[in-house]
Amino acid sequence: MKIFVFYSPQILLNYNKTLLVDQFKRNNNLYSDHNYDINFCPFDDCTQFCNSLYKKMKSNKNHYVHSVFWMHLKIGSYVLTMKNFTNLLQDFHIKTIFWMDDLHFARGNMLFDERYKYSDLIISPSTEYFENIKSPYLNKTKFLFYYFDEYFIEEYNPDITFNARKNKILLTGNISDSYNSRQQMLTNSYTHTHLYDVLTHPGYYNLTHKFYHKEYFNKLSEYKGSIVGLANHPLNFLLGKIIEVIGSGCIGFFEESPLYEEKLGLKPWIHYVPIEKNKYNQLNFENIAYHDLLISHHGKKIAQTAYNHIKENYNSLTCSAQIINILKDNFL
Repeated sequence: MKIFVFYSPQILLNYNKTLLVDQFKRNNNLYSDHNYDINFCPFDDCTQFCNSLYKKMKSNKNHYVHSVFWMHLKIGSYVLTMKNFTNLLQDFHIKTIFWMDDLHFARGNMLFDERYKYSDLIISPSTEYFENIKSPYLNKTKFLFYYFDEYFIEEYNPDITFNARKNKILLTGNISDSYNSRQQMLTNSYTHTHLYDVLTHPGYYNLTHKFYHKEYFNKLSEYKGSIVGLANHPLNFLLGKIIEVIGSGCIGFFEESPLYEEKLGLKPWIHYVPIEKNKYNQLNFENIAYHDLLISHHGKKIAQTAYNHIKENYNSLTCSAQIINILKDNFL
C-alpha cells in the first residue's frame, strides 16, 4: 500500500511536529517490511501543490488508487478543504489520515471544518480534548504521542550529567490565562528565586530568544529539575513538554493528572514528582522537599527511571510501530 505524506518542509518552532514526519524517513525499511511504500510530498504553496496534485491524479489514477494520504498539520491537510478533491478521494478509494497536534484549532467551527469531516482517521497527542468536549469525531480519533529524538538523547543521560547540573528547577513555556497552573508556578517562583528560574516562550514570529529545538534541550539539561503545568480544562491534555523535560534528563515536577500514567505509563514518584491541587485548583508547592530531592540520590533515581522509560518507549522506532498498528487495524 502506498502512503503519501503531505507536509511543509519549513522548520517548525515545535521540533516535535517535525519528528513525526522524520520517523517515516528514518524507518522507511520498517514500513517497507510491512508492505507500505512511503512517498514524500513536501510543499509550501498550498494552491499550487493542490492544482498540481489534482492534475497528476487525473492523469495517472493507478498511481494513487487505494492509497493512504497522511496529511500533516493544517497545511498538509489543505486538500480536504477543496470540494473537487474530496470527490476524487472517494472515486480513487483513498483513505485519509489527518495528523494534528492541537485538536482545538477549529474551536467553534469544529462541526463544519472539512479536515475533521472528510478525514477517515484523525491522529493526535491531544485526544483528551475531544474526550472532554464529547466531540462527534472521537470515534475516528487515535492517540499517538510525540517521541524524543534518539539521535541525541544520550547526551542528556542523567547517569552521566545529573550531578553537574544546577540545583534549580526551570519553568518554561507560555504563561497566560489559558494556563492557570503555570501562573501559579510563576508566582511561586517570585518568592523562591533560589530554587526556580524562568524561561519565557520565545513567541512564534519575532522570537525573543533562541532556545528552541536542540538549544532548548541543552537549556533544560543545565537544570536538575523542570516544572510543567497543563492548560485549563478542556485543554488539559498532555503536552510534548513532558517528553522534552524527561528526555533532557530532568526531574519532572508535573501538575497532577491521571493522564501521565494512563497515556504514557509514567507513575508518580517513580517517573515524576506530582504537584497536588486542592478543591479550588490551587497547587501545593512543597518547595523545601523539592530542593531536597534535587540534591538527593532519590531525585536522581526519579530522573534516571523516567529517562530510561522515554528512551525505550518513545523513540522514532516505537512511533513508527504504533503507526503501522493503526494502519493495519483500520486500513489493512
